[in-house]
Amino acid sequence: MRSLRVAVGALAVMLLGVSPAVPQTDIVLSDLGIDLWPDYDRSGVLVIYRATITPEVPLPTQVEFRIPASAGLPTAVAERLVDSQLMTVPYERTVEGETAVVRLTASQPIVQLEYYDPDIVRDGARRNFAFTWSGDLEVRDFSISVQQPHLAQNLITVPEATSTTVSVDGLVHHTLSRVDVKKGERVSVQASYEKVSDQLSVATLAPVALPTPPTAAGNTVATPTDSRTVPIVLGTLFVTAGAILVGLMVKRRRQAPSAPRSPAAGRTASSRVSEEKATRFCTQCGVGVGTDDRFCQHCGAALKP
Repeated sequence: MRSLRVAVGALAVMLLGVSPAVPQTDIVLSDLGIDLWPDYDRSGVLVIYRATITPEVPLPTQVEFRIPASAGLPTAVAERLVDSQLMTVPYERTVEGETAVVRLTASQPIVQLEYYDPDIVRDGARRNFAFTWSGDLEVRDFSISVQQPHLAQNLITVPEATSTTVSVDGLVHHTLSRVDVKKGERVSVQASYEKVSDQLSVATLAPVALPTPPTAAGNTVATPTDSRTVPIVLGTLFVTAGAILVGLMVKRRRQAPSAPRSPAAGRTASSRVSEEKATRFCTQCGVGVGTDDRFCQHCGAALKP
């Protein structure tokens, strides 16, 4: 009966094209980069594994990493898809004394593991921590990079870093590189730095300015920085458009030709009638006056006899 189940299982694997998981002892990593970010967005050290499985290893395969049990549950266990997006994958965690084994099944060659190590020793402004790669797998290209916290000074690593780079956010990374790290070979690094403030890097770092995309004419287009920018811009455009419209209406009204005014415009009907019958006129306003009038009935000016 058991042989029948084995045969059925083998037939299912052949039909579905699914390879059984490769044992941990046969896995080789072509690249393993370990980032150590102390006091970044949480008190402690953010540890990030980025591991690439060699093409010779058939997938899916089971991978195990040993981390400190004091770190608790990993904050991320994922694999990188062909479009470079990370997808979370299920995992198992088993505690063995002071060590926890994180076990996952990788269907993609690049896997990522993240956790926080709370063990930073603080002595005034001086801070120290240590990290050890437990040698779970053979690694051809191996590196450990320590990120210097923002506003920290005098970061020292033992062994000494082989290279130093500055990331886009201005933080300095001290990297130790190795080649051909054998399975079971432990690699340790100690780091210390000075930092007076207890603020985390994410709280004191200035926002990174994103480059503005060029237009076809070679100019640049401003990129909105937050959700308030759009209503402010729209409101400004509406106010500007309204002001332009009012200005055009006033200008058109001022430029419109006015109706020709006759000399008698604005006078009363009685004055126009008297003007037609009058034999003399007021020298001040031009209204016709009677022959016996001593004062103009329109403007009150004295009339000459």
